[in-house]
Amino acid sequence: MWLCDPFWGRLKDADRPWAELLEDLADVPGIVFVFAAGDSTQRGPDKFHYDKITGLRRTPDVRVDSGIRSYALYFTECARKVLSRYSAQE
Repeated sequence: MWLCDPFWGRLKDADRPWAELLEDLADVPGIVFVFAAGDSTQRGPDKFHYDKITGLRRTPDVRVDSGIRSYALYFTECARKVLSRYSAQE
């Protein structure tokens, strides 16, 4: 299993290849960590724009919003299947 906690920069296209690991390595359990600062002109969950940061059109698999910051995890398809098996056993 791989875990990627990359430096995302300031919404630069050059940072987005990190998110491509989710599709390039979809058959291997993997997780990408993403951090988002909030947009002060917005309220609630809408103020965190993960699509702009990552270039991904899907929502994070796990997300924790905390005031002006948000933290999220994106799983590969394989990781999602593995983790769903464990959560089903609980």
